[in-house]
Amino acid sequence: MKNRLKILYIVPALLAVAAILAMRLYPRTVPIEECSDVYKRYCAAEGVEAAYVKDFRVNDTVELDVTFLEAATDSAWRMLRKDFGIEDMPPEYAEFDKGADEHTIEFWRAPKANPYSIAKRPRPNNVFVAVSRHKRQICIFHTLSEEQLSAVLTYQFNKISPNTPKI
Repeated sequence: MKNRLKILYIVPALLAVAAILAMRLYPRTVPIEECSDVYKRYCAAEGVEAAYVKDFRVNDTVELDVTFLEAATDSAWRMLRKDFGIEDMPPEYAEFDKGADEHTIEFWRAPKANPYSIAKRPRPNNVFVAVSRHKRQICIFHTLSEEQLSAVLTYQFNKISPNTPKI
């Protein structure tokens, strides 16, 4: 009788622990239809590592969707540079570029419908594109408001200059 009583307590406890572990360790993925068009275009591209993060926390109050692209090969980086219009550095900046560290980032606003070009008329719902040439990475922040855009700019400035006081 006592053994059955122990089993009645132990089995539910073990099931609860297993359920908690399963929830914590189970990968959280977003269905492909909820991902950005940019992610859908590059997720199967050879030499490009693509990731889509839903509700990326930029600061304490702002969350937004982000598409990350990283070129693993030279040919993939050439393709991304061509697609996003990332030109070679002008010769007068060649010396600066050689001495730059991994925190050097270029960024611009782009139309939501075409994240591959610079926005002619900035709007709050434009995407925000950030590029690291040294890491061969492109981040597309899918902003929906001026508050989100401001938070992304602050986030980027703090990443560029990690040793300066936070804005």
